[in-house]
Amino acid sequence: MAVEERWDDGSVLSGVSRRVWESAEAVSYEVAVETVGRLISWYSEKIVQERQKPRPDATKIDRWKLAQNACVQDQTTLLATDHDAIVRVTEDYAERLRELTAGRG
Repeated sequence: MAVEERWDDGSVLSGVSRRVWESAEAVSYEVAVETVGRLISWYSEKIVQERQKPRPDATKIDRWKLAQNACVQDQTTLLATDHDAIVRVTEDYAERLRELTAGRG
């Protein structure tokens, strides 16, 4: 769990609160962000591959773009202090990535 502390070094930040993160908490957050990032990359790769075809399927590209945008939204709004969301995002996105890379998505 993060600990709330105050800067006390005589700088302009003196008295301002800051968070000190425990290692496990920081790692969990980074894993969640990285997991979502891997799915964003997967969609990017599929979009590029489809665009390079002689007859790209615009429907597929649009579907992948929408899914990719949803991933970006989830990634940018994920808070390091929202432990339930971190667990949910990590599990959900890891499962989606497994499904997509196995050809089930």
